[in-house]
Amino acid sequence: MARDRDNRDDEDDEDDRPRRRPRNDDDEYEDRRPPQTTNPGSAKAAAVLWIVLSVLGLIGGLLSIANADLQTIVQVLVAVAFLITGIQTLTGTVSSILGAGIASVILAAIGLIVGVVAVLFGGAIAAAGAPNGAAAGVGGFVMIVGIIMLIGPAMLMIAGILAIVGSKKYLLWRAYKKQQAGTGRSRRRDYEEDEDDEDDRPRRRRRPRDEDDGE
Repeated sequence: MARDRDNRDDEDDEDDRPRRRPRNDDDEYEDRRPPQTTNPGSAKAAAVLWIVLSVLGLIGGLLSIANADLQTIVQVLVAVAFLITGIQTLTGTVSSILGAGIASVILAAIGLIVGVVAVLFGGAIAAAGAPNGAAAGVGGFVMIVGIIMLIGPAMLMIAGILAIVGSKKYLLWRAYKKQQAGTGRSRRRDYEEDEDDEDDRPRRRRRPRDEDDGE
């Protein structure tokens, strides 16, 4: 009786074990599905920021085109480059966004340094000319300009970080997109057709049990 009780206890323990859910066709398809089938959100956000900043840069460059200098020309060229990169990132036609992300971080860092220097310089002027209302006003104006100058580089820094973070997923999505464009068929359809081919294969006839026993 003790052995029967132990056997019943073992059976109860087995019944309490979590059952493994049987795999179905959807599970097998999920295993074979590519890791990135859509444009990642980080890449799209970076592209939108690039486009917005590029449009603003082009507007500023065109307004000062009459007195264009080297800085204005560089500003327009950089704006055009980021505008094209942003549009291509949304459409998945640019080969990689890692380089644009690194360039964004570098340019943003330079812009942030310039903006911080302007804010500090304006603060120093305002502090030194505190007894003089005109000097304090000039210093405050310089500080405001410096703060405004920080907005664009800060947005560009965010775009660069997003592009760097999402560069790998973007490459996976682009590879998937290129594969689909080449085959013209969905992965799900390919999987289902493979299953249909397996179902159409001739089944091996099972030998009767009597023949097996005779041998």
